[in-house]
Amino acid sequence: MQLIRPPQSGKIIFDCDEVLLPYHPNFRAFLKKVHGIETNGPAPTQYNMGDWMGISDLSQIFELIHEFNNSPTSGFDQLVPKPEAVAKVRELKDAGYDLHVLTMASEDPETGLRRIGNLERGFGVGTFTDVICIGLMDSKLEHLKKHDPSIFIDDVPKNVLMGEEAGHHSLLMKSSHNEAFIHAGANGMPVLHQWDDFNINHDYRHDEIGLSA
Repeated sequence: MQLIRPPQSGKIIFDCDEVLLPYHPNFRAFLKKVHGIETNGPAPTQYNMGDWMGISDLSQIFELIHEFNNSPTSGFDQLVPKPEAVAKVRELKDAGYDLHVLTMASEDPETGLRRIGNLERGFGVGTFTDVICIGLMDSKLEHLKKHDPSIFIDDVPKNVLMGEEAGHHSLLMKSSHNEAFIHAGANGMPVLHQWDDFNINHDYRHDEIGLSA
């Protein structure tokens, strides 16, 4: 295992959904309760949730995601954080790391405030230096470029590539929708299979970790 010093910025940038907060359980409950939609299993196996939702119309899928994210009563602001994520974030915060969140949730300010509240309840007030919420179709690249070289963790491969383009040590967090991509080799991306595998001193650019998890 090759070790390097952490990025000089001392920053770690997290995506939110499926990295810090599991998105699918509450979205699934919303689909059933509000729209009578029974999903195909507990979580999607592709980033495109059409097969999981039984909907082929991409615009309808987008509308349902938009409705869930922006409704104050949908359960979007009640996502339950992964216990292992809470423990790891606390460890990193206690070690003095500067923690940030960049999430494609919504450009609506009220939704952003609800997202911040959800994170504060789950991880503690003041844990994250900032929580930047952008639109569902927006790019993370320009926001990532605003940070000095850091560690960036996301569950979407194209976002991980943006992180690399912006100069960050970027990791792909395993989730149900990217398991097939990871099984096929993840195009050489470093993969974080679970939070317990995360080691701030490891050079994730050179190999995959947690392969046996």
